[in-house]
Amino acid sequence: MTTFANGESGSSVRGKINAAINVADRIDGYLAVTASASSTILTNASAGKIRVTGSTTQTIVLPVASTLYAGWFWVIKNDSTGSVTVQSSGLNTVVTIPANTTALVICILASGTTAASWISEFVGFSSVTGTGAVVRQTSPSILTSINDSNNNELISFSPTASAVNQLEIQNAATAGSVRIGTAGSDTDIPIALWPKNDAYTRIVAETATTNAIITPLRIEARSTGTPAAGIGVGTAYLVETAANNFEIAARLDVVSTDVAATSEDFDMLFKVMTAGAAPAEVARLTSTKYLRMASGTLGIQFGGDTAAANALDDYEEGTWTPALTAATIGNLTVAYSTQSGTYTKIGDTVFFYASIVTSTFTHTTASGAARISGLPFTPAGNGAGSMVFQRIAKASYTQFAPVPISGASYIEVYGSGTGVTSSVVAITEMPTAGTVSWQISGFYKV
Repeated sequence: MTTFANGESGSSVRGKINAAINVADRIDGYLAVTASASSTILTNASAGKIRVTGSTTQTIVLPVASTLYAGWFWVIKNDSTGSVTVQSSGLNTVVTIPANTTALVICILASGTTAASWISEFVGFSSVTGTGAVVRQTSPSILTSINDSNNNELISFSPTASAVNQLEIQNAATAGSVRIGTAGSDTDIPIALWPKNDAYTRIVAETATTNAIITPLRIEARSTGTPAAGIGVGTAYLVETAANNFEIAARLDVVSTDVAATSEDFDMLFKVMTAGAAPAEVARLTSTKYLRMASGTLGIQFGGDTAAANALDDYEEGTWTPALTAATIGNLTVAYSTQSGTYTKIGDTVFFYASIVTSTFTHTTASGAARISGLPFTPAGNGAGSMVFQRIAKASYTQFAPVPISGASYIEVYGSGTGVTSSVVAITEMPTAGTVSWQISGFYKV
């Protein structure tokens, strides 16, 4: 029997040489596996390069470690759409290889049946989290999509040639907001949410709240400068009126009228486009709790009515100062203990009230019709009214009524009675030096 200088027998050396030749043959060999429910059981004679294809998961069981030498390895390339689970001979998981990924599995202990006899590493990167295709770079190029655990498309990507702007996603610490923004070389970079066809964009906030308002959408305006009155935030509504021609059809804006701390005030503005001009304000809900129609607004139409004549285009309340005068004033002298008037204007109709009580009333040369001047609006047509009066002496006339005069800003009083023709009350029919007391009310058109 041949004995070598190191004391090892010739038969032992021949065994190692033969084992080395077998290992070399195994490494050069190639095993194709089609993924299925059946496990692929390896031995020390199995090819060292394994490629898995197919559309399901696959399990590969490594050889019994005691039949190997430390350093034996297998290269397993997973070209299937499912994951490949590599187990020790005792069916302990050594590594799970995601789709389109390659792993190197090395025997480190020529004994035992657990995963402790093996180590593994992925080819081209150090570790994998989760399942599916693996990202191998800090800034990877993703060609089409990111798939879920069932290999269904989760996020798809559509590249733009020569793109300079991109989406930016930022996580947040406790109580912070996760940020989805834009970045790039342009100064202003919008984000477009683009539902398919007639679909819509939903913003949902799901809470346990059952009897209070929740706020799933919050629109903020931020400034890098010092905010002042006039800063605000708005939403614009665009409509494609011709091919690739988008017009801002309307806006809903909120604008500050006071930004002082603890006393901030804001108005809400409603704007619409008319005749192709930029959207202009048509109504404003003020911080003082008024709904204010803008100047030039044609009015409010009720009940589906579209007739311009039926629009309520004005409402106003106010005061006016009635004054007793005459067509020809002469030496008329009047002083008042009571002199007040109010009015309400609804659309084109003015409803008025006046009260005058004189403390001085004298005249000798005044003549013509007695009048109450100072109406808040000029009548466009004669109106009508009623009155309670003192100090009218017009023979045979028993009823009197105030009449706003068309085109003038005053009221004349007309008398009527049995067997007489209606006629205006003259200043001379109001005796001098007495107390005049008139309370009148009525209406007229403007």
